[in-house]
Formats: sequence, C-alpha cells, structure tokens
Amino acid sequence: MRIASAFAAGFWIAAAFVVLEGAGHEISPLPFRVARWSTWVLFGLLALGALMNLASRSRLERFLMSPIAALLSLLCLLVALGG
Repeated sequence: MRIASAFAAGFWIAAAFVVLEGAGHEISPLPFRVARWSTWVLFGLLALGALMNLASRSRLERFLMSPIAALLSLLCLLVALGG
C-alpha cells in the first residue's frame, strides 16, 4: 500500500505541474505542447474515474468522489481548451 500511495502522490504532483504548465505558468521543464496534450489525457482519465465512481457499489464513491472527479475533469477541460 505504501508503494501504491507513493506512486499516486507522484502521479498527482506530476499532474499538477502539467496543468499549471498547460494554463500558462512556466514552472516545469515540459514544453507547452506536451503539457497541453497531457492535460487532455488527464481530462480523459478524470472523466473515466468519475464514471467508474458512479458505477461503484460504495455510496461514498457515488455521492462524494464522483462529483469531485467530475469537477476536476471539467477544470482540466477548461485548461486544455485554453480558457
């Protein structure tokens, strides 16, 4: 579990840098085009995560995690569209 948690933390830190670079903040070494493309990938992953949470048997995932993932997905979409 610790290894998976460390991987997840690293993934979300990298995702934050991608979104910040895609939004125009030049804080990471990624080229802007790579960050823009990666933001689209992150949007797709978050949208898929929202759908998977909706399909869960867990009430917590359906009613709490689904809206959070959907909101994050929409915010990534806004960054990917450049607005």
